[in-house]
Amino acid sequence: MYVAALYVAKASSDANAILGSNAPSELVLQFVRDVGGADIAKGWQEGFEKNSKSQLPALKDRIAMLNGWMSDVKTAQRMTFIVKPGAGVQVDVNGAAKGTIKGDDFAKAFLSIWLGAEPPNPEIKSGLLGGACG
Repeated sequence: MYVAALYVAKASSDANAILGSNAPSELVLQFVRDVGGADIAKGWQEGFEKNSKSQLPALKDRIAMLNGWMSDVKTAQRMTFIVKPGAGVQVDVNGAAKGTIKGDDFAKAFLSIWLGAEPPNPEIKSGLLGGACG
């Protein structure tokens, strides 16, 4: 459904090093097919449940905010998520700034969707950590 790129201040093949870093980072998702906003929101929810389950009560309202910003995307459109330590995650959908979701805890949980123990697929996690993609 998309290809992903992760830009970090210091490259690492260790997901925990990136998740524990206090440096800015940027995740870009470029869609390779049309995807409905409801499907994107469902994917976020599944990712949070798989990788940050114990934090869900504290994250619930912020996940709802993120999901509320999702809309249908077309092939070649992008979503950009800029992690700003101390501020949260700035969300841009196809070049339009949606806002910032506050909290370093949210930022870590959000990146854990791809870098946590249960990413959408192992190849995307490996690729984001600098490994070869399948």
